[in-house]
Amino acid sequence: MFRMFRSMPSPTEKMAETFGVVIGAAACSAGLSAARIMATTGRMRDVLAAAADDADDAKAACLRFSAAVLAGRTAAQAGRIGGQAAATALSEIEHDLAGARRALR
Repeated sequence: MFRMFRSMPSPTEKMAETFGVVIGAAACSAGLSAARIMATTGRMRDVLAAAADDADDAKAACLRFSAAVLAGRTAAQAGRIGGQAAATALSEIEHDLAGARRALR
């Protein structure tokens, strides 16, 4: 049976949460294009799906990602995450994702 959130998130869920906050904050940054954010989100999905232990882990990661996107947007709108910080974090995630995709091939 599918578990919503575990008390101890899996490594895939932790990764999804980090990705989500970055994507949410980046979406509020005027200097970042929607196309770039969507492309990064697609690469994230691929890596998360490959990293998940099983279907339940993948579903839990997806839920954490969605919740984290909202948290990232809220933080950016409240000024807790600045546009430059979001852009830098997005660049770092893009770099990490490129390496992860190469490793998964």
